[in-house]
Amino acid sequence: MLKAEALRARSVVVGGVVPTFSHQEPKVFPRDRFGDLLFTGFRVRGREHETEISRRLNIRDLLITVLLHGGGLRESEPFHLYVSDVFVDPANPASALVKLYHPVEGRAPADFEDLLTGKRIEGRRDEYLREKWRLEPRNRVAGRFRAGWKDLLLSDRRNGCAYVYWFPSFWGEVFLKLFQIYITQSRSRHCRHPFLFVSGKEGVAGEPYTLGSFRQAHARAVRRIGLKPIKEQGTTPHGHRHGYGQNLADAKIDSKVIKEAMHHKALASQDRYTSPGHTAVFNALQDAEKRLSLVQGGSPLNKQQVLTGLTI
Repeated sequence: MLKAEALRARSVVVGGVVPTFSHQEPKVFPRDRFGDLLFTGFRVRGREHETEISRRLNIRDLLITVLLHGGGLRESEPFHLYVSDVFVDPANPASALVKLYHPVEGRAPADFEDLLTGKRIEGRRDEYLREKWRLEPRNRVAGRFRAGWKDLLLSDRRNGCAYVYWFPSFWGEVFLKLFQIYITQSRSRHCRHPFLFVSGKEGVAGEPYTLGSFRQAHARAVRRIGLKPIKEQGTTPHGHRHGYGQNLADAKIDSKVIKEAMHHKALASQDRYTSPGHTAVFNALQDAEKRLSLVQGGSPLNKQQVLTGLTI
């Protein structure tokens, strides 16, 4: 019989070499709780029984969350979007086409005009912000208005932008419906900036919405549905991007397509988003074992033989 001592798990450092461990389970927002997050977590306090969706739910935070969960954006990227970056998709008029422009080098929108001639100026977004609004790109400022920008793959290099690829595709339709509500009932047209998402808080209403404020709102929404906002449980904003990547991988989408959808410049960048978790690996090996048994007609050395040998 095997001794009990031999079955104990031990951590041993051999020759001063620290053992390396496999990656942890992907930090994906719990799929079965995402509906609760949207329709319960983001309810406006004191308005739970309102019939109008624009009064009952925080549409702005819903839009950002849908961009992360159904569009795979990083948590800072929605804060660079302008109102003019959202279109009706010509290929599907029920869906939104969202373009994510480089905050500095992206093409300026159509309202960047010469004050004397009224002609459009073919300039960059940093020039547009500086000359029209007396602002700097949000990745270049310090303080609460800052929003980071990673060197992502631009789908349209000529115009300096990437497209949001909805998956599953219905998220594009959800986004468009929410956007139409938000732009007509929530976001003022008199804001002194072009950014899509604005604060509604007294004293700073109309100012660009901040990443810090969204993180707080998301954390409150998570707690409201009985979860804790913990990175290791996928319940922070970044857990939605992990979920997006994992959905693509689970759907058996080609790795090169996933690379484009997640705006990665290198295939290796998506490993942490699409690597299978422990449960997925276990199930895959179980399925493979069944297939191997069918091909080989049974393993040469079966489980019963091994167990019998250990008792001798």
